[in-house]
Amino acid sequence: MMPSRAAQLCTIRCYVHVPCALVYSSASYNSTHMRDVLSKTFHALADPTRREILQMLSKQDMAAGEIAAHFDMSAPSISHHLSTLKQAELVRGTRNGQSIIYSFNATVMQEVMQILITTLDIDHSAKQTTANFSSKT
Repeated sequence: MMPSRAAQLCTIRCYVHVPCALVYSSASYNSTHMRDVLSKTFHALADPTRREILQMLSKQDMAAGEIAAHFDMSAPSISHHLSTLKQAELVRGTRNGQSIIYSFNATVMQEVMQILITTLDIDHSAKQTTANFSSKT
């Protein structure tokens, strides 16, 4: 079975090989939820440090100290970045003794991609572009 366009985009954009298990219709989202998810996600992704943290966590789970060792900034600054990522639900923190192990949450990125695909009608636009291109050749 061929993966859906949304699953393909999630795999490409998130660099995570997890198919989108849920397919949402535009009717299943209320506009407040969509705005909230998009706003929190884009705010979190706006900072290059947070994008780098996500990139690191997409490869492996890490403790806060391991994450901080990759940056030339204070522990409270790293904590603030991790807090922002947690508020956007892009990362999860699991307590392991005295440490918190952070992991990347691909589900939110998949949801954002699906919202964008649905909202911007990307599948329809791609089909229209292909049809226009085909008719010109």
